[in-house]
Amino acid sequence: MSRAHKSRRTSSSASPPCSQWARPVTLILDTPETAQGLAAKAKALGQTFNVLIDIDCGAHRGGVPGHGPERLLEIAAV
Repeated sequence: MSRAHKSRRTSSSASPPCSQWARPVTLILDTPETAQGLAAKAKALGQTFNVLIDIDCGAHRGGVPGHGPERLLEIAAV
């Protein structure tokens, strides 16, 4: 295979720029401190982030305790 042909083949199969592969990302958090840090980073970048608040539904593996809305509202206020 000639060098010109190989070069043409390589350049045509090159990956597109990263921005073409970008997909939305949703972040999950469960503390006001994490929400505040994320909000500060978003502001510094001039960006927004999709966020879900993790609620502990009884398995006690993480999340905001589901006993009342106070902590959930505190996080959501950020």
